Amino acid sequence: MKNKEAERLINRCKGELKVIEKYIKAQPLDILNRHLTLYALIEAHGTIELSIKILIFTVLSKRGTTQLRSYLNESIKNHPFDIRYSHICKFLKKYVDDSWRLKLKRKIDAKVEREQIRSSLKTLHDTRNEFAHGGNPTISFREIKKNFNDSIKLIRILDVITK
Repeated sequence: MKNKEAERLINRCKGELKVIEKYIKAQPLDILNRHLTLYALIEAHGTIELSIKILIFTVLSKRGTTQLRSYLNESIKNHPFDIRYSHICKFLKKYVDDSWRLKLKRKIDAKVEREQIRSSLKTLHDTRNEFAHGGNPTISFREIKKNFNDSIKLIRILDVITK
């Protein structure tokens, strides 16, 4: 990836998921597995969210004044961001550059696994929100890891688009 900060975040999360997976496989009946799975959910979602924000913020902050960078830092980096594909496209069109949205859409649509990517982003978003608002999501660690890996494909495309 060109954006080393986003790449570092993704690699760190992959490392944490490997450690969690190893523990769960070694201790399949351990009571902590449920907590580790929910931690993995928060970590995977947060990594995708922050990577998207970093990719967008890095490019936009190079274009403007110190005041604009400060505003972007406050409005993009320091606020929650909906990682669903439809929201990412709306955000790019409304606040960034519609050509980025069109490029993203073309590149995602060209992928055989395009529905998996969209679905994985939505699943991470919805499941994380369910947990964050007091729910008890029934997602497995394996599903979280798959959704994370699918979502990384969108991050890699955004990395190319925002270079």
